[in-house]
Amino acid sequence: MSKLSLPDADSFALFIVITLALIVLWDAFWLTKQTRDVPKLGELENGVFAWASEGPQEVIRQWGNLFSKNKPAIKYFRKKILRSSK
Repeated sequence: MSKLSLPDADSFALFIVITLALIVLWDAFWLTKQTRDVPKLGELENGVFAWASEGPQEVIRQWGNLFSKNKPAIKYFRKKILRSSK
């Protein structure tokens, strides 16, 4: 059986940072688009209602997504830290 070759930790960290930066930019784009689509909160002309949520409410609503997306990265860095402390 051949050994599995893992990428350099610095390259992997850079990849993660770039990926997160792209996610932040994408979210910023959608937030500005939402502001244009829904210019005010409350009842709108077409009978729908627009409301705002705050950070803690979104964390409660999205806790499963936040945990499942970060779990592989947490496991990787945990192993890396444990190996380096030996």
